[in-house]
Amino acid sequence: CYAVPSPKDMWSVRLREFGARFGALADLYIFKREPRFLGPLIPIPALQEVPDGAQSYPAVTPQQLLELQKKEK
Repeated sequence: CYAVPSPKDMWSVRLREFGARFGALADLYIFKREPRFLGPLIPIPALQEVPDGAQSYPAVTPQQLLELQKKEK
């Protein structure tokens, strides 16, 4: 884990965060703005199901790993 030191001027960060949160609340409740999308909706594909007879994970079996190691020697 890499610990990043905190900014030297923390007040500017807090002020920016306060402004961003206030702006978001103002958009929602005062100006009644809705989220907008800048393009067509793109569907997210569903997870693919693996048939019962097919190998899913791991992609390489331990036996296949041993065979590959023997071939490399």
